[in-house]
Amino acid sequence: MRQELALWKEAATGEYLTGELSAVDLTVYPFLALFPRLAGRRADFVKDDVIGPRLPVWIDRMQSLPIVERTRPPDWK
Repeated sequence: MRQELALWKEAATGEYLTGELSAVDLTVYPFLALFPRLAGRRADFVKDDVIGPRLPVWIDRMQSLPIVERTRPPDWK
C-alpha cells in the first residue's frame, strides 16, 4: 500500500492528481478518504506515515467539492 501511495504522491501535478479535476480524482478519492476514518478509529494508525503530507491537502480539497459533499455518507460528517 505504501508503494502505491508513493506513486500517487509523486504523480500529483497541480491542485488535483492530473493537474485539473478529472475522473482520476473522483475515482481515487473514495479509497483515500478511508485513511482519515481509519486514523480516527485506531490510536496506533499513523496517517502521515502512510499518506504523507501532500495527499491530506488533496483530500481536504476533494472534500470541499459540492459533488463530494452531496455523496458523502451521513455518518462520515
